[in-house]
Amino acid sequence: MQASPCEHDMVSIIIPAYNAEATIRTAIESALRQTCGTLEVIVVDDGSTDATQTVAAKLAQEDGRVRLVAHDGNKGRLEARRTGIQAARGAFCLFVDADDTIDTRTIETCFAQRDANGRAYDIVQFGFDIRYTQPGFDDDRAFTEHYCQPPSDTCFGADITHLIFRQRRAPWSMCGKLFRASILKRAIEYIPAQSLTLAEDACICFIATYFAQSYKGLPEFRGYRYNIDVGGSKAIEHTLDLGHFEQLCNYAGAMECIRAFLAAMPDGEAYCKDFEIVKREHLDGNIIKLFEGMRATDRPRCFQLLCEHWGAADAVARLAQRCWDKPHECLKSLDSRTSTPAAALASKRIGLYHYRLHTGGAEMVTTKLANLWTAMGYEVVLFTDEPTDDGDYPLPAGLERVVLPDFRETTRENYLARAKALASAVEAHRIDTMVYCQWISPILPWDMLLLKSLGVRFLVHTHSTFLSIYAEDHYLETVLCAAYQYADGIITLNRTDREYWSAINPNTWMVQNPLTLAPDRDGRATLEDHRIVWVGRLSLHDKKPTEALRVLAYVRQVVPDATLQFVGADNDPVSAKTIRNMVAELGLEDCVEFVGEVVDVAPYLRNASVYLLTSKYEGYCLTLAESKAAGVPCVMYELPYLSLVEGERGIRAVPQGDAKAAAWAICDLLANKERLQAAGDAAFSHAHELCAYDYEGAWRKIFAAPAGAGDGAREDVGTWTPTDVFAHAMDLAHAKQAEEINWLHGEIERLQRECDEAAHNAEQKAAEAGELASSTTYKVGKAIMAIPCTLKDKLRGLRG
Repeated sequence: MQASPCEHDMVSIIIPAYNAEATIRTAIESALRQTCGTLEVIVVDDGSTDATQTVAAKLAQEDGRVRLVAHDGNKGRLEARRTGIQAARGAFCLFVDADDTIDTRTIETCFAQRDANGRAYDIVQFGFDIRYTQPGFDDDRAFTEHYCQPPSDTCFGADITHLIFRQRRAPWSMCGKLFRASILKRAIEYIPAQSLTLAEDACICFIATYFAQSYKGLPEFRGYRYNIDVGGSKAIEHTLDLGHFEQLCNYAGAMECIRAFLAAMPDGEAYCKDFEIVKREHLDGNIIKLFEGMRATDRPRCFQLLCEHWGAADAVARLAQRCWDKPHECLKSLDSRTSTPAAALASKRIGLYHYRLHTGGAEMVTTKLANLWTAMGYEVVLFTDEPTDDGDYPLPAGLERVVLPDFRETTRENYLARAKALASAVEAHRIDTMVYCQWISPILPWDMLLLKSLGVRFLVHTHSTFLSIYAEDHYLETVLCAAYQYADGIITLNRTDREYWSAINPNTWMVQNPLTLAPDRDGRATLEDHRIVWVGRLSLHDKKPTEALRVLAYVRQVVPDATLQFVGADNDPVSAKTIRNMVAELGLEDCVEFVGEVVDVAPYLRNASVYLLTSKYEGYCLTLAESKAAGVPCVMYELPYLSLVEGERGIRAVPQGDAKAAAWAICDLLANKERLQAAGDAAFSHAHELCAYDYEGAWRKIFAAPAGAGDGAREDVGTWTPTDVFAHAMDLAHAKQAEEINWLHGEIERLQRECDEAAHNAEQKAAEAGELASSTTYKVGKAIMAIPCTLKDKLRGLRG
C-alpha cells in the first residue's frame, strides 16, 4: 500500500516578516497547528525595527519546528521570499504573510489532491477567506473575494501560466498555493537580487508556473485567512505623495525580470501574451493612481516617473488606451509643455514625418525639405507609414527612411506597436527634433506626447490652413487646437495662419515652401492657346474640380474653342464618377481632358494660357507658385490670406463659388493678348522674387530657437481682419454641416424608395400567390396529392 504523502513529504511554511510584532505569533501558531504532515516554519525577519524578531525567536525556542532567519537590514519582499525558498528543506513550500493565518487542514487538503498517476500536483491553489476588522472596506469585498478565488481546474504544462496570467482566472499571489519546492528553487535562480517590494509575487509566480507541470484548483476550500485591513495589507491613502507613487512604479522592476526570463527561454515567445497582460495590468494600476490618487500639481512629475520606470512607449500607449478620445485633456493634466528638456533645442539630427512621399503637394514639399536640410548639413531621417514607392518624389542619396505602422490603421488597441517602432527608431538614430508634417492626424497628440517624453523637440508643420479644420471635422477642430499648444513649435505658411496659431502657441513661425519649379525665361508659357489648366487632387470637398467644369461651361459660351485639362490623381472612384457624369451633363466631353497623376506638372502649365484655382481653402498652394514660375496668369476663387496672393500679381480673384465671375475673368484675359501677357509677366516676376527667399536662414532660426521665440508677432494680415477669418471659418463649418445634412436626407430618401419598392414587390407576390391558388392547375395538383398525404399521416399514426 502506497504511503500517504503526509507521512514522508516535509512542507516548509515560509513567513516573511517586517515590523509585524502584533501579528507574527498568530501567523506562526496557525502554521504549527496543521493536522497533517512533517513541517517546518521558516520566519524570515527582513530587518524589523520592532519586536518581530524577538517574538519569532521565543517561539523557535519553544518549538523546534520554527526556524528564524534574520536579514541584517530591510531588503524587501522579494529577497525575504528568496531567503525562505533557499532555506527550505521541505519537498513543498507554502507562504503565509505575517499578518495572515491558514486553516489547520490546509496541508492535509492540498496533499489529498492527486493526478491520474497518484502523484502530487506541482501547484495546488486554494481559496481565500477574506477578513475585515475595520469599517470602510465592505464596498470592495465582492471584488476582492472574486479576485482571490481560483477555478476548480486541473491543467498541465503551459496551460498553468495561461490560466493564471493570460486568462486571469486565478490570482498570481504566492499565498494560497502549495508549491513543489524544486520549481521555486529553480525559479528564484532566474530573478536577480534586488530590492523589489511590489509585484514580486507576480514575478516569482510567473516563472514558477513556467516550470510547473501540473496544477489543481480548490475554490471550495478557503484555507487562507486574508486579513485585508491590518499589517501590510492596509489600504494606501487615496491621495498619494510623489514618494508613494514612485514606489508604485517599482512594479516595472518585476515586469522586467519576467521579460528578461522569457528572452532567455527557448520557447519564451509562447508566453509573451501572458507577459503583456500582467504587465499591462500593473501599468494600468499606476496610471489609475496617477489620475485618481495624485494631486494635479504632481501629475507631470508622475508621468515622468512612469516613462522612467516603464519606458515611454508603454506608458504613452496605455495612456492612449485610456484617453484616446480626449487626448487634449490628458495633455493638459500632464502639462506636457514642460516635457522636452532644454538640451533638445539645438537641433542636429532631424526626423521628418509624413505618411507618404508621393501624390500631393505636402508630400513634394516634405521631400524638398529633406533635400534642403541635408544640404544645410543636418542629419535627416525620414519617417513614413508607407514603404518606398516608385512614384516617390526624389530624395537625397543615402537618406535613411523608417517605416512606421500606418496611422490610418492605428487605434487605441494597437497604438503600442506604433509607439514602440517610433520610440525605437528615434532612440537608434538619436533624433533631437521631429518635424511632423502629417499635421491633421488623430494620433498626432499621442506621437507628440511620446516624442516629447523622449526629449525630442516636436514641431508641427501645418501644410494647409487652419480653416480646413473647421471645414472638415469638428473633432479635429477641438482636439488639435487644444493639442497644438503643447507642441514645441508650429510652422505656418501665411500670416493669417501664423496669427491664428500664435494665439494658441507662442512658438509659431511662418516660412515659405521651397519652390518645386524654378522660373526659366526659356521655359515660360507662350500663352498661345485657349487652354485652361487645373492642377491638384480631384477631391470634391476641398479642391472643388466640379467648379472648374461650371466655369468652363460659361467660358465656352464666349470662347467656343476653350479647353480644360485636369492634371492630378483621381484616386476616389466616387469623386471620379461624379466629375465625369457632370462633364457629360454639361456636354463638355470634347473639351475636357483628364491627364491623371504626374510627377512633373511643368509641361502642362507651359502649354496653358490660364491656371484655374477653385479650392475652398489652401495653406500655401504649391501649384499657384508653380503657375507663377511658368508665367501663367491665374483666375481663382478668392483666398486672400495666402501669401502668394499678396498684391494679386498675375491673379484675378473672384468670390468663392462665383463660377460666372471666374468665367468672365478668364474670357477677359483670353480676349486681350496684351492683357494676358501682362498678367503672365506679373506672375513670372513674382516667381523670381520668391526665389530670393532665404530658406536656409528661416529654418536655421527655427532649429536654433529657444522656447517662446516664435515670430508670431501681431501685424496686419492682409485684406481680411481676424473677424473676417473666423467668420469664414464658421461659414466653412456650417457648409460642412449642410453637406452632411443633405447627405442624410439623400440616404433617407434612398431607404424610403427601397422600402416602397420592397412593399410593392411583396404585394405583387401576394397577388401572384392568390392567382395561383385559384388556378385549375393548382386545384388539380392539390387533389392528386390528397391521397398520398392521407396515407402518410395514417402510417405515421401506426408507427406512433
